[in-house]
Amino acid sequence: MAHGAPDNFQVQPKNIIYSLQDHAELAVRLGAISSIDRLGNVIFLEDFSNGADRWQLSNVGGGSILELSSAEFKEGGFALYSKNGGLIADWNTFRCYLTYPDPSKMGMEVNMSFDDDVDRIICMLDLFDLTGYWQARIQIHPDEEEIRIYDDHDMPHVIASNINPARYTYIFHSFKMICDMTTGKHVRVIFDGITYDTSDFTMRRLTGEYQPFLKPTFYVYSNTGTFGESYFDSVIITRNEP
Repeated sequence: MAHGAPDNFQVQPKNIIYSLQDHAELAVRLGAISSIDRLGNVIFLEDFSNGADRWQLSNVGGGSILELSSAEFKEGGFALYSKNGGLIADWNTFRCYLTYPDPSKMGMEVNMSFDDDVDRIICMLDLFDLTGYWQARIQIHPDEEEIRIYDDHDMPHVIASNINPARYTYIFHSFKMICDMTTGKHVRVIFDGITYDTSDFTMRRLTGEYQPFLKPTFYVYSNTGTFGESYFDSVIITRNEP
């Protein structure tokens, strides 16, 4: 395509080669995979356009559903749909196992939507090595309008309040957590474009003999007596975050 010409322009010789200084135009043309933060190198991307076969799906509770759906989505025409059972102890979870990356500052982004009946969503990123694993855990509580982080003693701390998210299954919220897998320290959390500093918190470290791998995991719980519905799309994992 000639420089400055529209995408559908006829083919013609080019005399000058222009370097690409900004990826913004390319992102607009192709559809940006990340709507809140383009930092870090992407090592994993899931938009569920090819199904959910590489994820392990589990649920507890009568009437629980966890399946691929095209009813609501952010990218690619599909998302993972979750409907919880009617008890507070009922939950849905999905996880996958990825190749062990060189430890660095890593990010995990997910786009989610939920209705009034969803109580909390747990986002975890575990990096296993030969002697144990680091666990980064963040919980989003839509009803209480809070985001909580879990420290190295598995104790929760409120890092954001009055977040007031829209609770409709057709409105997606962007969430990203960044943690340093070389030091075991949290770095920051981004929710709907607002950044929260989490550098005062250390991740949980569990010891044992493991095979090295990376595991993103998500849990969804509903309020008692309700069947909360939610959608998940565009799961992105990055490394070498600033």
